[in-house]
Amino acid sequence: WPSGGEDGNGGGEEWSGLQSFLNKPSLLHEVEESLVVIEALIGWLRRRSGGDCDSVGRRPDVTVVDLCCGKGVPSVLLSHLAARSSSSECCAPLRLVRRCVMTDKIVEGRGNKGGKDDGVDWSHVRRTNVDVKRVSEGGEDELFATVPIEVWGGTNIHADGFYDRLRSLVASEGGNDSGVLAVMGIHLCGMLSPRAVGLFNALGPDRAPFLCLAPCCLPRHARKKRNRAESGAPCRAVEGLK
Repeated sequence: WPSGGEDGNGGGEEWSGLQSFLNKPSLLHEVEESLVVIEALIGWLRRRSGGDCDSVGRRPDVTVVDLCCGKGVPSVLLSHLAARSSSSECCAPLRLVRRCVMTDKIVEGRGNKGGKDDGVDWSHVRRTNVDVKRVSEGGEDELFATVPIEVWGGTNIHADGFYDRLRSLVASEGGNDSGVLAVMGIHLCGMLSPRAVGLFNALGPDRAPFLCLAPCCLPRHARKKRNRAESGAPCRAVEGLK
């Protein structure tokens, strides 16, 4: 690995973060899981565009929200796959993605360089954004990434203000919606999955027409002295919901 970035923006610290990301023991498994979600997203993007996603001049208007993202494997993978949108037909719909927003309750820390409670290392995300900047400045390379990633560390999706933050992602200054949200959640445990569904339903089909959810485990309902008709929560059925 190089000791520093070519342009001074991605020094040894950034490359070290990317190296630790690529050496992650569970990376292959997480990539496989992420590809399933990205495949569903690509299919929805293609249907939404009516097959016109191959048009280079089409304006990207989709913000992908990666709930409870952890290291952010889906977002990083998506950003790099989008770099192949001009040369690969299967990746072409990804050019409609404006940005990725990663949210997680954990905050950034020393990660693998310190103890288990030191937070997560997101150096690989910064390294990805360096590539995005290079492309925006005229660099063209399929090894680069093209979708910028924003990180909301220390964010609790159960917080009262979280819905408003999501809503602000598609709200323009004039009060009109600008673009749509595509929500994905992988390994959402316990009450995180029902919360994701609740947020999705609250946003509505105009603001959030896509949700791909891969729960890790679901909360168990107490069945004693409870009417079964009262258990569970309805979910708005949409194409692309997995």
